[in-house]
Amino acid sequence: MIAVDASMNPIVWNEQALQALNINNRFKRVSSSDITVELGYIMSDGHLPDTFRNALGQTFEIRFSDVPGVGHIFAFHDISERADAERLLHRAVAEAEEANSQKSKFLETMTHELRTPLNGILGMVEVLQRGSLTAEQIGRLDSIKGCSEGLLRIINDILDLSKIEAGAMEIDNVEFDVSDLVDKTVHL
Repeated sequence: MIAVDASMNPIVWNEQALQALNINNRFKRVSSSDITVELGYIMSDGHLPDTFRNALGQTFEIRFSDVPGVGHIFAFHDISERADAERLLHRAVAEAEEANSQKSKFLETMTHELRTPLNGILGMVEVLQRGSLTAEQIGRLDSIKGCSEGLLRIINDILDLSKIEAGAMEIDNVEFDVSDLVDKTVHL
């Protein structure tokens, strides 16, 4: 703690306040002007901050109280551990957000890369279906087409999930036949 008069001249201080201000008093007698200079650094822009970090990297919370008829009291509370933990937490949050963003980009890229060859398979199935085929071959092609379309829907769902995470999802109202969907699922 440091007690100052109404003109902000230090009157009384303790060893802990000197340590907070990083004033070394081992080899010299500390004067009020030494403290005034350090307080001036803290209040460099004319106002008292809630916290400050000294040259040793310690973070202190500052409490300022008026003492009627005397002046003011500065109380310094070492919050270095809390401040370090908050910095680590902010860094971890930023890293997690970056990792999540990278994951979303990866999912979007991979789903697009998977859809391209799958669309090629579906296109070739349609070309083959136009030829003269036996009933067994038509059945197999229908099965290949159904499986490919099912896989394409799964890939599209994954892409939709990455769009949801990115906040870019647009909802479409599409009519479908429930019994047809169930029949295709059972057939697979």
